[in-house]
Amino acid sequence: MEQNKFSTFNPASEELNAQYFYHSEKQINDKIDLLSKQYGSWKQESIAVRLKTLERIQKAFLEETESLALLITTEMGKPLREAKSEVLKSISVFQYYSQYGEKLLETQNVQTSNLKSEVHFHPLGVVLSFMPWNFPLWQVIRFAVPAWLAGNVILLKHSEITAGVSTFIERIVNESSSKTLIQNIFIEPEKIDFLYSRPEVRAITFTGSTQVGALVAQQAGKNLKKTVLELGGSDAYIIDDSAKMEDAVELAVKAKLINNGQSCVAAKRFFVSRKKTEEFLYLFCQKLIEKKIGSPLDENIDLGPLAQLKFKDKITNQVKQLSRFRDVSYDSALESLKGTQLPDKGCFFAPELLVFSNISDSNEKIFRESFQNDEIFGPVGLVYSYENKEDLITRVNQSEYGLGAAWFGDEDKFKKENWFNLLDVGMVAVNEIIRSDAKLPFGGVKKSGYGRELGAFGIYEFCNIKTLGWGQVE
Repeated sequence: MEQNKFSTFNPASEELNAQYFYHSEKQINDKIDLLSKQYGSWKQESIAVRLKTLERIQKAFLEETESLALLITTEMGKPLREAKSEVLKSISVFQYYSQYGEKLLETQNVQTSNLKSEVHFHPLGVVLSFMPWNFPLWQVIRFAVPAWLAGNVILLKHSEITAGVSTFIERIVNESSSKTLIQNIFIEPEKIDFLYSRPEVRAITFTGSTQVGALVAQQAGKNLKKTVLELGGSDAYIIDDSAKMEDAVELAVKAKLINNGQSCVAAKRFFVSRKKTEEFLYLFCQKLIEKKIGSPLDENIDLGPLAQLKFKDKITNQVKQLSRFRDVSYDSALESLKGTQLPDKGCFFAPELLVFSNISDSNEKIFRESFQNDEIFGPVGLVYSYENKEDLITRVNQSEYGLGAAWFGDEDKFKKENWFNLLDVGMVAVNEIIRSDAKLPFGGVKKSGYGRELGAFGIYEFCNIKTLGWGQVE
């Protein structure tokens, strides 16, 4: 019987990239069996041997920077220079765990009522991973490196949009390591359920939408699998009256346009006081109109296309829905954004701002749902002109999401007013943007998911934290 297939497209040209066949259930089960066999030997290797293996993988990725970056750009549309930066950032994960991994995994001695008590860090087995298209290498590497170092192996289900990148990752890792540390699978969504019940699959990590993440969590819970979920975000950027406005706006624009707004930690909502809103909008618009939009292969371009045409349609509908509540008194401040020239072909979307204030009681419920809980994955900024601190905190924390938040202003004021504890999120930045770093735990609360990636906490997520107690023998 002929296998079903899918296609990938260049979002800048709308041309066909490649076609891929979905794997059959038998092919996928064979891959799991292969991983399970490799796990039997990989978990027995010393930390020193695993580190040497990861060093070879790191070197192979570094040598392939140019070709891998080009593939990322061709498949999901980010500017080529950003794709190169993604590859280099991924290298930083190898470097961090190379430096600290052995220390993180060493046996810990704990004083208890036993003669001697120890805590050991053992691997779990096969880690099933569902990865997104927006940072197709970084998202894989940031969980995979600590998982490998701990002694696990990986079954990778990547986004179909970046199928070529997932194939590339599998080849580079397995060829450079001379081991089967990862197996890439192409599977239709409606056929995934059998993966959860395989006993070799001991843990699951998912990065993607909250809606799909909830389904993954449901199946994982049904089968009692350890799970890490990195889901959506509606990150608030608070511009306090004490902020240096030009500096704050420069960072705010940068945060909004991370990966063309296609990032869980991109700035989604901006909060500015009434008396500062006009100034904020003027400076923000000036920065936006300086951005060049075009072919992502052009090194001078700031913004490429969205990853798929359907994303363009979705954002257009989201903007239409929210525009009903915008404060039209600020329209003149946004005039300079009109008429942005876009390429004739491709999934391009012009940066846009919507401003809100004084929402009526009759509109409050519908507005709150769209403004705070409907994540816009693109270059559209939502600005809320707040009246007082109580109004501000309520709006910021009412979101179903709790990934990150940034605060701009006087640092002493931030501390005095206890902003760090007031923000119901997993990560906070002061006079800086929210970003992931190999050295720090990454993750959120509420419907932004649970568990942590990166840093010390990231490696422990996929460990069997195993205790050993010794008694006195007479």
